[in-house]
Amino acid sequence: MPLIGGPIDVRGQVVISATRKSGLQAFAIGTAVSIVGGWLAVTYDLWRFKPFGWLYALPVALAMVGLGQAGTGVPFRDLAARWDSLKGWQRGVLGITILAVFSTLLFGILAAAIVSGVV
Repeated sequence: MPLIGGPIDVRGQVVISATRKSGLQAFAIGTAVSIVGGWLAVTYDLWRFKPFGWLYALPVALAMVGLGQAGTGVPFRDLAARWDSLKGWQRGVLGITILAVFSTLLFGILAAAIVSGVV
């Protein structure tokens, strides 16, 4: 039984679309560069260098775009048109759900960092 849904080819393997593959690749690259950048920032105290925050945001944004593209299977450039094609109530329900899930995730990570003494 495959863990990732999608069409299955004749050999019984799950077929992942090129859009999802490129999204996973962007997510992996953005995450790896973000982890290395975070390690460098903590090790060499780069947070005092003001442009570092802006530079650090780029791989994080790449990872977020990749995650969205891998999760939805829709290229990032087409996502707004797909969102606008939803009915108003669908956008409302989906928007509130996305906000709730990521707020819970963010505050959960923050609480774990506070409890563990990292922050």
